[in-house]
Order: sequence, then C-alpha cells, then structure tokens
Amino acid sequence: MTALVPTAGEQYVGRRCRVRLIPRRDQQVGSRRCDPAERPHTEIMIMDDRPNQNASSGYTAPTVACTHDGTIAVITLVNESKLNALTVSMWKELKFHLDALAADETTRCIVIKGAGSRAFSAGADIAEFETERSTHEQVVRFHEEYVGACLAAIINCKIPVVSQIRGVCMGGGLEIACATDIRLADTTATFGAPVGRLGFPLAFAETQVVFSIVGPAVSAELLIEGRILTAAEALTRNLVTRVTSPEALQADVNECVKNICKSDRFATSTHKCQLRRLRHDPSPVTRAERLAGYAFADTEDYRNGYRGFLARK
Repeated sequence: MTALVPTAGEQYVGRRCRVRLIPRRDQQVGSRRCDPAERPHTEIMIMDDRPNQNASSGYTAPTVACTHDGTIAVITLVNESKLNALTVSMWKELKFHLDALAADETTRCIVIKGAGSRAFSAGADIAEFETERSTHEQVVRFHEEYVGACLAAIINCKIPVVSQIRGVCMGGGLEIACATDIRLADTTATFGAPVGRLGFPLAFAETQVVFSIVGPAVSAELLIEGRILTAAEALTRNLVTRVTSPEALQADVNECVKNICKSDRFATSTHKCQLRRLRHDPSPVTRAERLAGYAFADTEDYRNGYRGFLARK
C-alpha cells in the first residue's frame, strides 16, 4: 500500500500533520528500533513539536495512533491520564488517519478504540477551553473545522468503521461512536453527553449525528435530562450494536471485522453509501438512485462472484 507505507523512518507532510512511519514493533513505547523483517505491518505515528514521551516522568503526549496490517486499520485515541479526552491536535490527527485510509485501496475495515481499559473517550479536553474555545471565532473553528470535519470523515468514509468501546464514552467520544457504522461495547461502557451542565449546548451538527442513531426520545434523555446510560441501557436503546463481557470484547470485534472482510469491497462500500443516504434522508429512493445502484452488473467482480458460487454448488 504505497500511500501509507513509505520507507521506514521516512517523514512526509500530510493534512496539518507530519508523520513518521516505522515497521510495527511490540507495544512498548520507548523503543524505536526497526526490523525490516516485520513488514508489511506498520505503525503510523503523528509527530509534532511536543515530546511524545518523557522518559523520566512517564508522560505521553495526547496522540492518535494508527496501526495497519494491509487490510485492517486500528486507530487508537491515546490520552489515558485524562480518559482519552480529545485535544484539538487529536481531532486533526484522527481526521488525517481517516483521510489517508480512505484513499488506500487495500483497507477493508477500520476499528476505532481508546487506549487502556478505562475509556473510549471522555470527550473534549476541558483544559483547552481557555486557549481553543474561549471566543465565538474559536468555537466556530473548533466545531466546524475540527470536530465536524472529523465526524464527516468517519460518516463519509467508504470503508466500514467499527468502534470498540470500553469504559467512559462521553461527549465527543459519544459523537465519534455514533458516526461509526457498528458499535461494539463491553459491560463497563457508559454513554452520555451532559454538556448542558457545563453551561452550553451540543453543537447542532453533532446533535444530528447522535439523533440519527437513537432518535428523539433517547436524544432527549442524553441532552435535556443529561442521563448517563449503562451498556445494557444503551443496547436496549439501539445506541450500541452488541454488548459483551470485557474479556470477550476483543474476540467480538475480531469476529465482526472478519465477517466484514468476507464481503466484496465494492458491495460493502455501496451498502454503507445506501445506509448513509437513508440515515440522513428517509425520503423514498428515487428511480435515478435505483438505476445507479445496478452499476455492479457491469463489473467483473459481479460475474466472478456468482460464477464462483455456482462452481461451489
């Protein structure tokens, strides 16, 4: 996958982000050794002017990590000391990864999760309000350029996106989860968006993302009442797709990804497009839309698919 895997250690400038790509290693953060034998598994690391790790303090700067094995990409929100709260740089990095993966023809599925076991994400990093969201201009930029653009990248991505949810999933974390196609949680997960208690409403476009998944009644619970839902409550309200035990979540995610990859890439992308259309516009499908949907009949994948099925029979 030439778009995402240049020579080890090579740096290039992406959308607002400079990245370093290295052969995948173990999960220990301190080592930077590269072993070419480990290819094609790679890790994509966002680089900025802050030290990513301070060895003496154990501090790790907030970041968004992405690993890619050539077919499956796993994006991890990393800010464990703050329950993976999202900084402005993390919103930018998340969108960068999504744009890069969407342009890669080999990627079949993307999984988004939080680092550690305590949280998917607790939402926006409150510590940045004074510097990033204290004026009208800053608020507009934050929601339109950073959060809104990132959520749109998830929703409009032609590749299926699965959220793997443990622990706290609040505010911006809830919005990211609602933007994904399939939401898998364990029993430790909790969901909410009690932003009204901070003195402001959820941005309208972000309310739409949540509303499109759970509808008016549950949206009112989350936003007007400020209710925090358990995993079991979220399941009964169709906020999540499935709930498993903490020990079984990874296996459930793996099985989900495996099932997604069994389908043809074009078919999966088309189904996602159809569901997105119906999710945001429930009006009857037009004749023009129906006719456009038959374009698969001219593809070689279509003929190979049904011929292969007949041959197996």
